[in-house]
Amino acid sequence: MVIRAPNTRLPRGHTLWEMLLVLAVLGAVCGLAAPAVRAAKPQAGAASQVAREIVALIDNARLTALQRGTAVEVRVDPSSGQAWVFAAEGDTMRLVWTPRLERLSAVEILADGEPRLRYAITPDGQTFGRPVVLHGADGTRQIIVDPWTRGASVSR
Repeated sequence: MVIRAPNTRLPRGHTLWEMLLVLAVLGAVCGLAAPAVRAAKPQAGAASQVAREIVALIDNARLTALQRGTAVEVRVDPSSGQAWVFAAEGDTMRLVWTPRLERLSAVEILADGEPRLRYAITPDGQTFGRPVVLHGADGTRQIIVDPWTRGASVSR
């Protein structure tokens, strides 16, 4: 039998300060490791993201055609990621804006042998363009121009 002084107690766990210190160290290690984990998968989701960017570009060009009441043409160069949007002014096509698609280099684009993607939009918003297949680390996506909705969409 062990005899103890009445005011002493047995250690029953860790103090709050010890737990806060451990949590602070873990937070610092996670903060240092997070960028390395993100950099390990730079191409994950590339096909999905690029497909969404191209569809958003076509949607914005369609909105421009409807607002201006003129024909609009979209061209995308898969090798550089550069895009051009032209709007009709009289008999000529004028450059409206030149967006850049960021992660296009991480995706292989198959567009029926054409070097550039081309979409034509009429003044009433009807969109024309060939289906485009995108191959990336996250799989295959296809951009299709739907004649019923008059816009572009992404399918798997």
